[in-house]
Amino acid sequence: MKKVIIALFAFFGLTVNAQIYINNSSTKSNTSTTTNDGSITVVGKTGTSTSTTNTTTVATPTTIAYSTTSSTNYATTSATTNINEDVPPNAEPGKCYARCYVEDQYTYVNEQVIDQPRTVKKVKVPALYKTVYDTVVLKPQTTKVINVPAVYENVTEEVMATPATTKWVKGKADAGCLSANPEDCQVMCLVEVPAVYKKVTSKKMVKQAYTYNETVPMEYKIQTKQVLVTPERLIEQETPATYKTVQKRVLQKKGGYEVWREILCGDDLTSSKIMQIQKALKSNGYNPGPIDNVFGTQTKAALVQYQKDKNLPVGNLNIETLRSLGVN
Repeated sequence: MKKVIIALFAFFGLTVNAQIYINNSSTKSNTSTTTNDGSITVVGKTGTSTSTTNTTTVATPTTIAYSTTSSTNYATTSATTNINEDVPPNAEPGKCYARCYVEDQYTYVNEQVIDQPRTVKKVKVPALYKTVYDTVVLKPQTTKVINVPAVYENVTEEVMATPATTKWVKGKADAGCLSANPEDCQVMCLVEVPAVYKKVTSKKMVKQAYTYNETVPMEYKIQTKQVLVTPERLIEQETPATYKTVQKRVLQKKGGYEVWREILCGDDLTSSKIMQIQKALKSNGYNPGPIDNVFGTQTKAALVQYQKDKNLPVGNLNIETLRSLGVN
């Protein structure tokens, strides 16, 4: 005779975890539950191994009826609530199932956020002046008559004082004179006496006197002064906001206790299997504690961390986790 035991667990009224173990050859049941904090509870055919997490579980009363037809066992249930919603669909005989906790799935997106907000402050702008050049007349322009006197120069001329003349001049006795009387041999020569000149200096007008009008320019000075262009005023000086890029975590998929997953039945959690799990965790860089074939606190903590890191269902020895670890 085949026997079916269905256990429904409610954790603080928040969620229900249940396992069904159908054994064709044994009259003992297997049940595995998972607490809200990710700790693991395994109930086997020969006993129960439970991590203490101060969690209260409440069994839902259920009426179970059995019938046997053509050597095949069918389990029918009746309860005050529709229990079919709290059991795994398409369950296979000889396998155990439990609801697994799945972590929230997040993605990171770049977002522009204000680093320094926009600021506005009052700034005093000084008055603006410009330099203006003014001409100040000291003496106006005038006209005066200029008398230019005649120009003279001294001219020196030679004036004949005595005209040229001739005169007789006694010369030497004639050497060819035959007279014994020297006077008979006297020679008289007619000599030209040149004119005599003297220098006379006199003033001679070179340029006549004349008059002309002369313009006397005005006398002035350049004077500078500062003229106000823009008075002193206050203006608003704006400093624009600066932004920086940050990574924002966005929830992609809400976690929680989701669909039923196949788990390792309690009787299958042998010492050999525990050792395989411990060695697999250690080879993956997780610390399961001593390899002592004991499914203790350190091994459970390492297993939960592995499941979270690998985005696996959390909180029990589900088949997906065992496959990921390479444990048969």
